[in-house]
Amino acid sequence: EPVQGLSPRLTRFSTADGPLLEVTSPLIGGMQARIHIGIDQTSMFKRIRRTQGLILSLAFGIAVIGGVTGLLTSRRFARPLGQMAEYMQDFGSGKSRGEIALPTGSRDIADMVQAFNRMVTGRQTLEASMQQRTQELAGLNELGRRVSASLSVKQVIEATLEEVVRSVSPDIAFLFLREGESLVLQGSAPAGSEFLHDETPVHCVGECLCGIAAGERKPVYSGDILTDARCTWSECKEAGLRSYAALPLHGGSEVVGVLGLGSVQIRDFAAQDTFLEALSIEISIALRNALL
Repeated sequence: EPVQGLSPRLTRFSTADGPLLEVTSPLIGGMQARIHIGIDQTSMFKRIRRTQGLILSLAFGIAVIGGVTGLLTSRRFARPLGQMAEYMQDFGSGKSRGEIALPTGSRDIADMVQAFNRMVTGRQTLEASMQQRTQELAGLNELGRRVSASLSVKQVIEATLEEVVRSVSPDIAFLFLREGESLVLQGSAPAGSEFLHDETPVHCVGECLCGIAAGERKPVYSGDILTDARCTWSECKEAGLRSYAALPLHGGSEVVGVLGLGSVQIRDFAAQDTFLEALSIEISIALRNALL
């Protein structure tokens, strides 16, 4: 078929060697010059089919790789999530108590694990606090029961020191009674403690931690008596104590004595101030009744 006009045309010819496709296109716009390109139709179709096959192979390969990658990724996420769900169930039922550790590099999973571990830590802290409060209440109740049954000052002091050691667990506990401007040691516990003073001199109201508590009529807490300028006497330091609490014992409008608590390790007695001061009130009432 002759080519008409100047626009590109595609013509098919039948030859002895097979179909032939001829592409005719103007060489330069506005001129009669043309370019003719002949393409073997059979060869072109083979190339097209090979290209289609290659595209299908690539698509299949991509699908397989995507499937494997998806499977591996789902396992990577699903396994930690499953472990975490199982652990949370055990934690809720009380079978597991500690934090969870999952071997995963996923940021989202790691954030979830961290959040759960913070919840675990918070629950453990709350449980420890509740247990401590329960023990403190039991200690107050037992102290009240024992001192209410005591008739003498000596019995009150002995019961007080025993219950204070049991419920507060200091390394050493002292109880002083006030005589004028002096504080005279009446007893200490536990018996035979290696932290007992070789010799405990008469303390003066207004001096050192126990004297300050008596003079100012309020508790005195020291986290480290080795660096506390208020601790001016040496016997506690020489005994190896580091932290100390001095609690005034009130008898009406006067301070009748001081309860001293010492720890060899650094300890924050002030963290238990509510309980310790409740103890001191109960002891004060018992001493006041015994001194009548």
